[in-house]
Formats: sequence, structure tokens, C-alpha cells
Amino acid sequence: MTEPQRAPRERNTRLREAMLDRRASFAELAAATGRNIKTVQRWVYEGRIPRPATAAITARYLDIDPNWLWPRLRAEVNPELINLYTHIGEVPLTIWTSLARNAIQSIDIATDAMPVLPHDLSGILHSRTRAGVQVRLCLGARIGPTLQIDGGWTRVHPSRQMISIYRFDGEMFVWLNRAGSDVHYEAPVLHLRHTEDHGVFDFYRRMFAYLWEDGEAVTRHGPDWYRTNAWAGPPDPTKADQRN
Repeated sequence: MTEPQRAPRERNTRLREAMLDRRASFAELAAATGRNIKTVQRWVYEGRIPRPATAAITARYLDIDPNWLWPRLRAEVNPELINLYTHIGEVPLTIWTSLARNAIQSIDIATDAMPVLPHDLSGILHSRTRAGVQVRLCLGARIGPTLQIDGGWTRVHPSRQMISIYRFDGEMFVWLNRAGSDVHYEAPVLHLRHTEDHGVFDFYRRMFAYLWEDGEAVTRHGPDWYRTNAWAGPPDPTKADQRN
């Protein structure tokens, strides 16, 4: 009687991308972690997960979070929480670009912070719209429609203090930057992954939906045209009509 075949493991494309971004070879990563080259190759090509201590060494060498490279390492804390960053600048560029490039269904962004897109991801977002990905930007009234993504959609929300949400299919950053302009860049960031219904991820997905529904579409010369000169901004209370 033959034994049932095991399902093949998925490749760890995140680890491979991080290695390519750092220009790290298998031999160099093996030397840094004290493992042999075949072991490191199994991490990538067979999806093997190293021990937590080795994963931490690997992540430090690649300058990236181990919970992003191996999300299951974080599952015992909360299956939806990949990582908690102390501020937006701690989120590695590799993660931003990887999530944006790999989105195949939708990208939703709600923010009133400048710049709207960390690391200027506009080129990637434009390429995703051409691939059929729905891109929606919900921008706070404080900044107005200051970004153009051809093929995307935008709305302006009247709020002048809103947290920032960046969703790329089943992963999301939530920047808790609502405290005010003086300190909001130091606000923490949640990196979430959708693993269950009615969880933390779905809560912030619904929050984006509420913001989007309450926003004002800015349209001109096509289904979605927006530049700074197309948005007059919210009414100025100092110029309200004064009637006798």
C-alpha cells in the first residue's frame, strides 16, 4: 500500500524578494545565520520555517521584520497581527512595494497625511490599475486630491483628522495617526493580515468603507480626474455669509 503524497510546500517569495532587495546570496545568508546553503534554499524553495532565533538573525541581516517573512511565527499572539511598528518610517520599503505589486483585486487607501503614498508608490499603483486592480484613494479635506493615479478613483472626505488605512488585498497597514499634526508622524502602525471574519482586519476594512461612502467624488474629464486645481476645498468658515 503506497503512502499518500504530501502536498508540496509553497515557496517563500517574501524571503526571496528581501534577499534580492539586499542583494544577498544564499551563501551569504547561510554564513550570516550559521546554516548551510541547502538549508537556506529550503527556506525559500520549500517554504521551511527556521527556528525563531534563526529567523530573528535572518531578519536582522536582511533588515526586515521576521513576522513578515514568516507570518506563522506571529500566529500565537494574534493570527491577524503581523507586526506593530513604532512609527511609519519603520515599515520597510520592501514590504510596501511587495504588497503593492502583488495586489490582484483591490488597493484601498484612506489618509490625510502627506505624502499620500509612502516611498512614492504611484508608479506601481498605476501599473496595477492597468492590470485590472481597483485602486481607491479617500483623502482628507486637509490635503485634498493632491495625487493622480490614472485609472484609479478618488474621493475627498470632510474629516481633517482621520487615521490612515492602506489595504492591499488581504493585508493592511493601519497608521494610528489621529492625534494631531504635531505628533502624528510618531504614531504606531499595525500590519494586519485577514485570517478570520469579523476580526481586526474587517473592522478597519469597514472603516474605510464608511469613509469612502461619506466622501465627495472629484470627477472631471473622465471617470476619475483629480488634481490640486480641481478641488476648491471645504468652505472657509471665516468667509461665511453674514446677513443683516
